[in-house]
Amino acid sequence: MPIYQGGLKDHCNLGTKAAGRYTVISLFSGCGGLDLGFLGGFQYLDHTYSALPFEILEAHDFNQKAIETYRLNIDDQAHVTDLTKINLRDLPEAEVLIGGFPCQDFSSSGTKQGLSGSRGRLYKVMSSYMRLHKPKIVVAENVPHLARLAKGEYLRTILKEFEEAGYNFNIWDLYAPDYGIS
Repeated sequence: MPIYQGGLKDHCNLGTKAAGRYTVISLFSGCGGLDLGFLGGFQYLDHTYSALPFEILEAHDFNQKAIETYRLNIDDQAHVTDLTKINLRDLPEAEVLIGGFPCQDFSSSGTKQGLSGSRGRLYKVMSSYMRLHKPKIVVAENVPHLARLAKGEYLRTILKEFEEAGYNFNIWDLYAPDYGIS
């Protein structure tokens, strides 16, 4: 199979350095979709998204292929990391924490094991980072079914733990096609 030799980062203004940038750490980053939204500086479906004042210090995910895609399209500061085994003190302190903690145990097309599944408690990595490094803002992303599974009890449990770390949360239910994604 041929190796793709381009990458979004070679054709956009991703990561443009400017004064007044906010530092970001990305956990469970996958191939970087959430990160890309924070960076801006790209064009999609004839719409230009301006570069935004965020600098991603590091991105971490367990999936090697996802990290290779991230590095190709966004930045080389992406690492294959088992976040259950890393010492969170080794991660940089950032003003913003973003992450799409694993959804397989919450997805309507997944196992629906919720918090008892093998990935269902991985959100705790984010809450531990929040307690340790105290970022100013946290954005956690997951699937809509998380709010419905177990009559919303799993989502309430996660939010309670995030709030116990010292944060207030708003829940937004976003529909991807409203943003040009099909």
